[in-house]
Amino acid sequence: MKSKIGIVIIDDNELDLMIAERLIAKVDSSLNVKTFSSIKATHSWLDEDDTDFFAQKVVFFIDIYLSESNGFEAVHEIL
Repeated sequence: MKSKIGIVIIDDNELDLMIAERLIAKVDSSLNVKTFSSIKATHSWLDEDDTDFFAQKVVFFIDIYLSESNGFEAVHEIL
């Protein structure tokens, strides 16, 4: 059964990604979580047809201080 909420985390720090993913899993293990260390990787994934992940709602957590751009620019790129 698909979760009704999907979580996407974008952060250039691998440790922060791991901690966030584990904390979310502890809160609700049924949530679908995807992590990315760059905006480019996120773009590639969004261009794919990942029907196993997408849910009714998707929440993005984006680091404000990314190495390739800032979080605000990333939001504009994703949208």
